[in-house]
Amino acid sequence: MFGHLKYFIENLSDRINDIAKIVVIGLVAVLTSIVLLQVIFRYILNIGLPWVDELSRYLNIWVAFLGASVGLKYGDHVGVSFFVNLLPEKLSEAFKLFTDIIIFIFLCVVIYYAYDYIITSRSVTPTMQISFKLPKSAIFAGTSIMVVHILNFIFNDLSLLFNNKVETKTDVRAG
Repeated sequence: MFGHLKYFIENLSDRINDIAKIVVIGLVAVLTSIVLLQVIFRYILNIGLPWVDELSRYLNIWVAFLGASVGLKYGDHVGVSFFVNLLPEKLSEAFKLFTDIIIFIFLCVVIYYAYDYIITSRSVTPTMQISFKLPKSAIFAGTSIMVVHILNFIFNDLSLLFNNKVETKTDVRAG
């Protein structure tokens, strides 16, 4: 029904998700390494590294938002599907479409304010002296990826609702 656009969004969602997973793994590896380094320096060498706490905080923010986008892709977020599953099939699919549209609108609002939050940021971090725009941009990046995934879900919902089938491999949500 939606042809090329649906196929494009699905492939974009898959590729972005693959990249996000690799980035999250890399960030967690760096985070683990610097915290271990801090433990070694602090408790064995009696020297504290002042930048580790700040960097680990910002890496955690990036991991949280990128990880949330990966979780959304796989349907790993908390949801109550019990009542939706009690509905007739078409009504259940319509409800999924409705909730995906609400989530899409919410994410677009978050992106708008995240962009404004980044643009108006003029300060630098206390220890590392980097622009606060870098840690704040995690909100924008993670939420933008979530929008792509939700668009993919919306196309899948529409296909189910109007075609009685989904020509996709990525709608893994419960229900």
